[in-house]
Amino acid sequence: LYTAIRDAAYLYYVLYIGSFTIVQFDMGGWFFQYILPNMPMLSSRIGAFFYGWTTFFAICFLENFIPNTSRNKSINIGFAIGKTISFCILGLAYILPFHIILLIVFCTALLFYVPLFLYTMMYSYRSGYVPSRYRLIGWLTLRIGIVFYSAANLGMVPYNALSTY
Repeated sequence: LYTAIRDAAYLYYVLYIGSFTIVQFDMGGWFFQYILPNMPMLSSRIGAFFYGWTTFFAICFLENFIPNTSRNKSINIGFAIGKTISFCILGLAYILPFHIILLIVFCTALLFYVPLFLYTMMYSYRSGYVPSRYRLIGWLTLRIGIVFYSAANLGMVPYNALSTY
């Protein structure tokens, strides 16, 4: 998609989808089973590592795709803080245990990323960019699902079909 259109937003979108796919492969155990069967230690760290990349590329995609956000100073500061947190998660992925990284990702998603994304899309919608409402519904649904799944893995909510799928 990026090679045909030459828009950096699509490159960030493809990288976001790729890193999110690796996170899903890791959560399902397929990464360990099919890609790194002889390296369980690396496989246990790769998911935590790609949590950071997923959030980084999601922020880059929003920054480049949604118009009118470059004029808002608070959104730009939020994006910069979010990218910094993502890089901290990348660095901590090989130092801290997985459950601690998952707790950090859960807390930052709930307390920082979800409000930042909601504010960005609401600002864009109020600035006259009507397609933001569809993006808002999609992102909100995805983030709520991620929060429920993470909360189930941390034992905060029961592990059932609702929290898993």
